[in-house]
Amino acid sequence: MTRELEMWRSESRSQALAASEARRQTEESLQEIHANLQNLEDAISDQMQKTNNLRQTILANDAAMETMMRTIVNPDLAAQ
Repeated sequence: MTRELEMWRSESRSQALAASEARRQTEESLQEIHANLQNLEDAISDQMQKTNNLRQTILANDAAMETMMRTIVNPDLAAQ
């Protein structure tokens, strides 16, 4: 009976080690995935900022063009 107890204790230790190793590998994989996710989120944020800046420039240019068009179409209003 003592041998059987030792066998089960040994089995328990080996399974605990295997579980610990699997947990470690999972954590390493998750760290890589989280790092990739953070990089992607940063890239998305940067691209959204660039897009918003471009939209702002376009709107400012549209306003300037509209003002120019008004002065061309009706120069009397531009003089006022």
